[in-house]
Amino acid sequence: MRPAGWIAVRAATCVGTLAVLSVVVFWATEVLPGDAVGVVAGPDATDAEREAVRGALGLDRPPAERYGEWVAGMLHGDLGTSLVSGRDVAGIVAARLGGLEPAGRPA
Repeated sequence: MRPAGWIAVRAATCVGTLAVLSVVVFWATEVLPGDAVGVVAGPDATDAEREAVRGALGLDRPPAERYGEWVAGMLHGDLGTSLVSGRDVAGIVAARLGGLEPAGRPA
């Protein structure tokens, strides 16, 4: 196999692996007990507060819709916002990759 063909196969394999992995992780977060609402709202939150957080996080929408929205954003470089730090996930990943900043965003 020629080097260009080998690189193309490897790149396609990587993209496929990442796609399958994203589906598996998303599915796991859907079927495992608990969700981000408990972490964000806190243990003493009322039912009304939990519902408000659920709506703010978009967890009141169907899973397929949320996943589709995430994929569309990811294809445009928007990986979402960290629930822990409140920072842009693309910026966090870029910083871990050696101080790079995502395109179109200030350093």
